[in-house]
Amino acid sequence: MTANQFREMQNRSEYKEVCYQRENPGALMELQAFEKYLDKEVRVVKGRKVPVGTTGTVFWIGMRNYSKYGYWWSWEVRVGIKTAEGDTYFTAENNIELVA
Repeated sequence: MTANQFREMQNRSEYKEVCYQRENPGALMELQAFEKYLDKEVRVVKGRKVPVGTTGTVFWIGMRNYSKYGYWWSWEVRVGIKTAEGDTYFTAENNIELVA
């Protein structure tokens, strides 16, 4: 799913129900990340590639599986952050927090 598809989605609850019925945890994780982070301001709190303390708006969310065998529990939510200066960074969901 792309950010634009999520923004245009009318029946998110129906989509979530279908994901539950089909036992698709990856899609549920992605949907939860879209609901929680998309178009919101976040701060990087840990990690090694993006400077800690960097703040910006989440413009992209994607799923990545770095497992050799593609296990469902190995899926990771990745986010794209755009700073006020126009720089873009990509990091794991675990490395950010919402700015209140």
